[in-house]
Amino acid sequence: MDIPLPEIHKAIVIKIEDTSYECDILISAIPIFSYYALVLSYEMERKFFKDYELEDVYLNQFFPVENRKSALSNLKAVQTNDAWVVEQAKKAFAKAEFTFKGEDDDDDDYDDDNPLKDLQILFD
Repeated sequence: MDIPLPEIHKAIVIKIEDTSYECDILISAIPIFSYYALVLSYEMERKFFKDYELEDVYLNQFFPVENRKSALSNLKAVQTNDAWVVEQAKKAFAKAEFTFKGEDDDDDDYDDDNPLKDLQILFD
């Protein structure tokens, strides 16, 4: 039986206009069939949801890796590679699926006036 792979916890600050929000990131590796996936899960503070009247935000990212050894190597690398984590966070927010309160399920159009498009990401 393999020992579970470690989980990495990071904290970043998301700055939108003049307001900053804390975001916790959990980085883990999970086995999927014959390979592993490096998974980044983002959890925004509740204030973010209240300020933008959001019900839900899907911000998870998956990166396939060849095997357990590669997964462990990637987890070790991500411990010190803060620039990569920030880059991935920017990509996650650019591709995020936001569900606003009271939003129609049929309306999938992106709102160009959405202030979330101009966010800055900083390390805590």
